[in-house]
Amino acid sequence: AAGQRSTRWSPVPEPYGASTMGRSPRTLQPGRATASGGSPVAAVRRTGFIDPQGLANTAWAFAALGRTDPPLLHAISSAAMRLIHEFRAQEMASLAWSVAKLSFFNEPLLAAIASASMRRISDFTPQGLSNSAWSVSTLGFGDCPFLQAISAASLRRLREFHHQNISNTVWAFAMLAVKDPPLMDAISAAARTKIRDFNNQSLTNTAWAWASLSICDAPLLNAISAAALAKIPDFG
Repeated sequence: AAGQRSTRWSPVPEPYGASTMGRSPRTLQPGRATASGGSPVAAVRRTGFIDPQGLANTAWAFAALGRTDPPLLHAISSAAMRLIHEFRAQEMASLAWSVAKLSFFNEPLLAAIASASMRRISDFTPQGLSNSAWSVSTLGFGDCPFLQAISAASLRRLREFHHQNISNTVWAFAMLAVKDPPLMDAISAAARTKIRDFNNQSLTNTAWAWASLSICDAPLLNAISAAALAKIPDFG
């Protein structure tokens, strides 16, 4: 069901860049993974070899390339669940984005990310919040407490959201059929003030989300209409 739903007006969030801030880079030396007869997957399973940054970055690299490798993703998931309390907000959001981009559904991993993310929700950037919402909705993982935490954190930071953060967030809630009136009202107001910045996909996804949630928000719909009319040669 999740796979079917994600094909409808699916936004593509900005790539969640490899996590580098705050940690020293780890270099994987050629041959190191096989020096003891192991494979790259075995190296991932040895959690002392790859830290949270390495796990998140490895998943991100495969997602950015559109390369699905189930054994590797299962190994990353297993290691990440053991280390989840050491993950920073950006690393959790990046890992969630990566597995969603690859359509890799691992419920225990998503539950671990959701639980740990809620404890660090104040550390999430607008991009991290919107991408996390997009990730769980794309995979059909409707964890209500996590969505409530994303909603509360988003309300506090909506002024910092750009058009893609706004459209991805409302699309995610609509995909999971979650009506959150305070968040929807705030997003509507924020979208109207930034409507000139919206590109075609952001306009389309925002309009679709409101229709999917059966919310007839005349001021927002009028703003979307005006913006779409100005861009109509670009649509299609």
